[in-house]
Amino acid sequence: MRWLPILLVVASVRVATADSAGDVTSLVKKNLDAMAAGDDGSFDKTVLKEAALFDGTGQSFPLPSCTTNDCRSGAFVALYGTYATGTAKHKLGKLTVVVDDASGVAWFHGPFDATFKSDGSSNPCGGGPATATTVTMRVSGVATNDKANGGWRIAAVMYTHPMADSTLIDRATDGEKVMPSGAPAITGDKTVGAAVAAWFPKLSGARTAGATVVASGSAPGELFDAAQVPKVAGAWDALGIMPAAIDVHVFGKGKLAFVHADTAMPIKKTKFAAPMAMAAIAVPEGSGWKWVSLQFAPALSAW
Repeated sequence: MRWLPILLVVASVRVATADSAGDVTSLVKKNLDAMAAGDDGSFDKTVLKEAALFDGTGQSFPLPSCTTNDCRSGAFVALYGTYATGTAKHKLGKLTVVVDDASGVAWFHGPFDATFKSDGSSNPCGGGPATATTVTMRVSGVATNDKANGGWRIAAVMYTHPMADSTLIDRATDGEKVMPSGAPAITGDKTVGAAVAAWFPKLSGARTAGATVVASGSAPGELFDAAQVPKVAGAWDALGIMPAAIDVHVFGKGKLAFVHADTAMPIKKTKFAAPMAMAAIAVPEGSGWKWVSLQFAPALSAW
């Protein structure tokens, strides 16, 4: 989405006790550190067994199961791809965290710097950078507080490994990707799913009226705080983004929903479309559901 301004200013919001927001921030940091180190055992301790996990291209992946030195880390591969090697270093940036202590739920959204290298010699299509490279990625999701089972754990999460718009468009065109047609398939909570389907293509109309809102796009540098979101959301309205599938998980007895959607954006002057995954955090507001967080990820691998 290179037509949007490149801005990296993020607000750190703590709506709850300082301890709760700090605990969620610490949890996300542990999750990212474990993923970078290829430590699936530690990664698994940060997420629920039934957690909804979506990788750097927005595709679902199972709870990692590699806990020995003779197998590859499922969490590391989920972010860096099938041909990734070695480990990485992740540094969490300023995380927006909003906690509802009474319901035992929280949502988060923020950037992290990922420093990594990848030997692509085994990849016939070419691999990642052979020398250490730092890329600002994004993460958003929902955590729940199960005090009987160890406290805060991530219940749903999506990561974004950003891709330049030109690369995404080229790969989508080469793959002859097209726009979805008809009503989107809805799984999970059907009521919230139907509300989400009505958000498209004018996403700005479904933005929360509250003060805390965050959004990020699929390209490098696209991370926007509450002051910047209105302009960005308006620009996204004009892109014609439409969903093919919507999956909804509701938490905190209906206080918070994590939405994952397979979406596509028409590519101008062609019959093709650029596929993107969307993760949204939604809350009940008025007579419907509004988003407080939107995150887009390129739904195609960079290599």
